[in-house]
Amino acid sequence: MKSAFTLLCGLALTPLLSAQSLVNGTNYSDLFGPNGSNVTVNPANSLLLTVGGSATGPLGTYWDATANGGASILLGASESGARINLTGSSLQFGVVNTGLVGDLLNAGLTGLTVDWSSTATFDKVGSQLILQPNTTYRVSFLLDGSNGLLDSGVAVLPQFHVELLDGAGTNIGTASSGTLVDVVGLLGSGVPSGVATIDFTTGNTVNSNPASIRFSGSGIANVSVLGLGTTFATVSGLNISQVPEPSIFGLVGFSALALLRRKR
Repeated sequence: MKSAFTLLCGLALTPLLSAQSLVNGTNYSDLFGPNGSNVTVNPANSLLLTVGGSATGPLGTYWDATANGGASILLGASESGARINLTGSSLQFGVVNTGLVGDLLNAGLTGLTVDWSSTATFDKVGSQLILQPNTTYRVSFLLDGSNGLLDSGVAVLPQFHVELLDGAGTNIGTASSGTLVDVVGLLGSGVPSGVATIDFTTGNTVNSNPASIRFSGSGIANVSVLGLGTTFATVSGLNISQVPEPSIFGLVGFSALALLRRKR
């Protein structure tokens, strides 16, 4: 038979064991698939320079995406458009191009304003993410912007944000950064890549439908790099876990010691 001390120590560790990942590459191994899924802006073809365009639609199994920004000239012989795509292991925000960028330069285009937004809902049967009231959720992911959006030599006024939303689409707040977290500022000025970690805390009430996460970015792409088919930002390694309340450890630990004392 287990001793009271062993049993109570096991009880005290229960909150730690329950602080496991709620969303990761195991229970959501298909989060960034299937490979090749994309939402791409196809600007209206024109003999004259046409700038603008938008594309919205489902992306893979869990995502909904919107991309804005494009340019077209010579009936589509030269064309650029914002694109969001999945690689099987990551979410990518970028621009896809056809034809010669020189045509766009000759037409007077010096930069292309683009923005993207993509939201994943964690509603997988058996692994639904249902947020609980007065609970902290830690979101972490790897952001790679070294070749695009966050590189000042490629984009002007780059922005990249992340939001955690409950089942009603209500934004969950953080202690210091509000509900719309600026990842560029979080990583630090001049740091285009790194692991971002943010703690979101729910209030007294929270919707009980599956939660979601939204990534959004924007910038002005220099025309000189549009011909490269630039990938402006890549998100991978997404993990969401519940942070145990310190008060739980204190309460259980105190109760365990009191019970053991009485037994002695």
